[in-house]
Amino acid sequence: MKNTAKYAVTGALAGAANGFFGAGGGLFLVPLLAGWTKLEQRRAFATSVAVILPLSIVSAVIYWIRGGLDFATA
Repeated sequence: MKNTAKYAVTGALAGAANGFFGAGGGLFLVPLLAGWTKLEQRRAFATSVAVILPLSIVSAVIYWIRGGLDFATA
């Protein structure tokens, strides 16, 4: 299987895990990228963070706009 297809399947599996469990996609993403696609572990972790960070920022902005984010508590 080509690496592009492996990356797509890895992302789909991590997304499915996140959808079913509500969180934890990154928990599966790093081992899958490092083990199955043979990506260096450091790059696998960086890729996981590169995926999670923008989504977290978007989520925080949405909560803030809707008034659900209290900066004083955070």
